[in-house]
Amino acid sequence: MNLRFLFFLLVILISACSTKPSRLELALQKAGKNRTELEKVINKYSEDPIDSLKRRSVIFLIENMDGYFSYEGKSMSDYKNYFKCLRHSNQTPETILDSISNLYGFFDLNKSKKLYDLETVDSTFLVENIELAFTAWKNFPWSKNYSFGEFCEYILPYRVENESLSDWRKLLYNEYYPMVKSLKSKDPIEVAMILRDSAISRNGVPRFTMTRPANYPSLDVLTSRSLAGTCDDLAQFSMALFRTFGIVCSKDFIPLQGAENFGHSWVFLKNHKQEFFHTDFFDPIIYITETVGNRTIMKTKVYRRKFSKNWEDIEMLKNELDFIPSEFQEGGLRFEDVTPLYSNNLTDLNMTNKDLYEKISFSQSKIAFLCAPAWLDWKPIAWTKIDEDGNASFKNIDAGSLLRVAQMDGETLKFISAPFFIHKQNRSKIFFNGIGEKENISLYSKFNLDRDRWAQDRIIGGIIEAANNRTFEKADTLYIFKKRPFRLSTEVICNSSPNKYKYIRYKGAPGTHCNIAEIAFFSNDKRLSGKVIGQPGSWNNNESFNYTAAMDGSTLTAYDFNQPDGGWVGLELSEKSEITKVQLTPRNYDNYIKPDNDYELFVDSPHGWKSFGRKKARADSLVFQNVPYNALLYLKNHTYGRDERVFYIENGIQVFK
Repeated sequence: MNLRFLFFLLVILISACSTKPSRLELALQKAGKNRTELEKVINKYSEDPIDSLKRRSVIFLIENMDGYFSYEGKSMSDYKNYFKCLRHSNQTPETILDSISNLYGFFDLNKSKKLYDLETVDSTFLVENIELAFTAWKNFPWSKNYSFGEFCEYILPYRVENESLSDWRKLLYNEYYPMVKSLKSKDPIEVAMILRDSAISRNGVPRFTMTRPANYPSLDVLTSRSLAGTCDDLAQFSMALFRTFGIVCSKDFIPLQGAENFGHSWVFLKNHKQEFFHTDFFDPIIYITETVGNRTIMKTKVYRRKFSKNWEDIEMLKNELDFIPSEFQEGGLRFEDVTPLYSNNLTDLNMTNKDLYEKISFSQSKIAFLCAPAWLDWKPIAWTKIDEDGNASFKNIDAGSLLRVAQMDGETLKFISAPFFIHKQNRSKIFFNGIGEKENISLYSKFNLDRDRWAQDRIIGGIIEAANNRTFEKADTLYIFKKRPFRLSTEVICNSSPNKYKYIRYKGAPGTHCNIAEIAFFSNDKRLSGKVIGQPGSWNNNESFNYTAAMDGSTLTAYDFNQPDGGWVGLELSEKSEITKVQLTPRNYDNYIKPDNDYELFVDSPHGWKSFGRKKARADSLVFQNVPYNALLYLKNHTYGRDERVFYIENGIQVFK
């Protein structure tokens, strides 16, 4: 045996010993006792060459299965009833959830058992899923133009998030096949529209609500058939339905919306021409263009959920970081960037040393995170590798939302830039560093009031009328509201002198349902009292929306007349009086400053939020003095309420970002 042969043999032995296990082998090792079940499926599709694609598909599933799991337990089963009740009850989601909580106790995810797919999925389940998925892909004419890669990512998967597993393919196939069996169309969108319309005719118009049991996982497909819940809950059913019939689809999502503290998701679909469509809240399926398709939502990033892991990204983050933020940990790093498809203000963000507090520290890592605000916190929504010159470049950003850059310092984020946003037109970076002058500020809300605009606008055209007969014949008009109110309590002067009146009312403008939360009448600063009168009738015959709600002393209740026109509410006074002032509160989402509530103002700093002071409101506004100019601010209500959002002051006005 010569030396060259010995050397060659030694190289082979060393290479064999140092070769890393394949992704498949690593997954099978993690499966433990369940390895046998998974290998059964691999072996089943290894016997006949005709099954080569099915063998590749099961390997794809197993390689990417690690990190998927579901929950099992009594609490999980009990609280499915909440979503079913949403469909069949006219009560508010909050009332339904309270009833479920009184019956079963509060939902506690910690009492549920976590079931990892690798350790629990059996061969029968996987084989049935693969067979039904292939049948749909190969047999339906509208599915044949999809590639094998698209099939694996967007038709084959048996789950989307951490929902409980079920035999949804078989059930939905049997239920909806009669609607499509005779179709010869090659357009999957046409088929999806038929399926969508059929689902709504069976289950009713979707009922959307953000009210949900705290920490309840993703909704399982069979429960999601009720078409009630959050955007994620509604997407769960529509994805399952479309995939059952071989239509490529998945969930596109915004991790955090600008000016909001939460994200949003919807379902994308792809047709035979490689064009993209979407359905939001299971609404009609429409083509994604520059004017629709969630383009107008404030956002920085849009991602598309995949079944497979982002293997290269995972490897890079593991090599660079000792601790990876939960948003980018291996189990959840399964998405691709589709921001350009939904962006009206697409740009790249380049952060150089002059944009940062200090030069980037490579001793921590070479990874920088782009963060967005959520309540009193910042969440990573994108990451990049820092170049050798210390610059951080983030590709495909939708400009306009509030951001800041951070690095990991152990297990916490260390901010390396002040908050900023990218100007939509000139693409400059506008920073909020809070350095220099001080200013006195007046605050009227703790959250963006854009959602209240419709109710505020319904005040415009409203009339204050006074008369001396209950029918308001020949009534005098004392005031017409011509502007949108901007605060909780708007006072207007309407001096009726020298006339005195027995009857006084607020009459809603045409088309407004007389929506109003509170109305009060004054004579020389004395609040007038008397018998509450008004036009009976309330939306959906809900008595809590009757005219008396506008004079019950609560700004959380409102008059909502059951007709667009003709609603009014007022007082029959005990004696004739002059009317000198009216105080009005529009219908609202309870985000105005409220008297007697306890508030705390926070100011941003390089190290996070710092308290600037705490005070109780004496009216519907708060004044803080000597606040840092050009600072990012946050107002917390310690009394109650959850909606709060970062803001800054521009020309004396709160701007929520």
